[in-house]
Amino acid sequence: MQSVKALVIVMGLLILTGLGLLVYGVAGQVSEIAGPGTPPGPPAGTPPGTPGGFGAASVTLPAGCVLAEARLDEGRLVLRAEGPSGRPDCQQVILLDPASGAELGRITIAPQP
Repeated sequence: MQSVKALVIVMGLLILTGLGLLVYGVAGQVSEIAGPGTPPGPPAGTPPGTPGGFGAASVTLPAGCVLAEARLDEGRLVLRAEGPSGRPDCQQVILLDPASGAELGRITIAPQP
């Protein structure tokens, strides 16, 4: 009977140790993802009074086209434009640099003739 008690105590300690290591590992990953405690300052050349932004930027789409999707992907802002059927010039993917607002590239998706 005493050997069963000892076995239960040892197993309980192993479980507690494992949980402690799991919490330690998760906390380390969270702090690694969060990065340093202070946020980066505004980019160079930012006008005074602008809170870390780059001011105003504009993206021109052909008439009749609309913005269908905007998402952040691998440090780039990806915009997808579309329009009415029969307007292949509206089917575009536009890549922007979110730090500067500069257009990195534009892809027009044209149907095969």
